[in-house]
Amino acid sequence: GVQTCALPILAHRVIGFFSLLMVASVPVFSGYYVTLNDNEINPGKGKNLVNMYVTNESDDMKAIMLSPKLRNVDSSGVETVSETEDLVVFPAQLILPPRSEKAVSIRWLGEQNISRERSYRVIVDELNVGKKQAKDSKIIRTKVRYVKSIYVAPYKIVNSLMLEDARRDVLEDGTSVLKFKFYNNGTVRELLRNVVLEYKSMDRIASLTITSDEMEPFKSNRNILANNRLEGWIPWPEDIDTKVDKFYLLDYNLDEDGEE
Repeated sequence: GVQTCALPILAHRVIGFFSLLMVASVPVFSGYYVTLNDNEINPGKGKNLVNMYVTNESDDMKAIMLSPKLRNVDSSGVETVSETEDLVVFPAQLILPPRSEKAVSIRWLGEQNISRERSYRVIVDELNVGKKQAKDSKIIRTKVRYVKSIYVAPYKIVNSLMLEDARRDVLEDGTSVLKFKFYNNGTVRELLRNVVLEYKSMDRIASLTITSDEMEPFKSNRNILANNRLEGWIPWPEDIDTKVDKFYLLDYNLDEDGEE
């Protein structure tokens, strides 16, 4: 009885697997794209405007909506966006005929001299224009969202990163880890690629290099915006005594040959 039950279940799983393969192999076509070649506004130097281009490469008319947002990133690297009146996009809505391109202006309306770089997103969404997709179409037409970064430069550029905290901790599953918290007290963003920490063990000074792809939970290069913090951890290194309780930031973002 067990064998005869297993066959229909197996057949069902195989059919499901092949259906999944068929869906995965169907081409996805959005029909439009967004180009932003210059994403930095510098009001202190009189540069209050950048242009973005929206291109409709399909045979259908497209309606596009553009929304500027202030970018916020918490210490665990999770990003949220909020409304802003300092950055405006004009026009905020586009009707794009087939095979056409239109320019969009992104203008800074905030103060001319800012002390720290500000980070924004321009979110580009396709709106429904009432045309239904043909039932026999083999192309899945998705409503694609583009998210573009805009940075507003401060009047003075200062690169500075602080190690606010670094210590041994134990996770809920019993794993011993080295937890750390960095603070970007500079005036511009820092794309963190690696850090070199210094510590004292057994009366000797030693160093530890941590690359961003080792850092949990993100395991990739992370942008730390000006005046923002970033927290993470790595498994406690086996060659470091668990009694070590003080770490110092020696350097960061070194190339493979040891130079910044």
